[in-house]
Amino acid sequence: MKNPNKQWRLVFNLIILGLLVFSSGCISFKPAYEKDDVITGNWDQYMLTGKDYIYGGTFSVTFSDGKYSMKYVKQRDDVVIYTESGVIGIINSSDLFDISFTKGVWRFSSDWGSGNIGEFRLIMKSRDIFEGWSYLNGEKRTSNLWIRSK
Repeated sequence: MKNPNKQWRLVFNLIILGLLVFSSGCISFKPAYEKDDVITGNWDQYMLTGKDYIYGGTFSVTFSDGKYSMKYVKQRDDVVIYTESGVIGIINSSDLFDISFTKGVWRFSSDWGSGNIGEFRLIMKSRDIFEGWSYLNGEKRTSNLWIRSK
């Protein structure tokens, strides 16, 4: 017959070891899409025009002191986009703000000038690809594909 004290001691030691590993941060229970670094880095924006995606610019996202910030690295202004609601040109961002990333959804606002604030809602397809739409006054504007720059 096995000694019950040794069995309890083994269980107790395993529990203590588990608590030590958990409290030391060696194991993260945060899902991959909830980590703060998922959207950090440089991103290339592509917008759907007709049947093709065209390059719109490159943007940099950083995370510091519990807050995301975003700025453009380069933007283009020589493109016309055809949407369901008509023809529009690329509207460059003068400021990017209200950046959030929650449960696989990346959101941010963009100052498009003349009092127009665009909103982007992008859904994570993979760690390096987000897909979604830009909106102006709650109306869909342009289908977007954001791909992490290498």
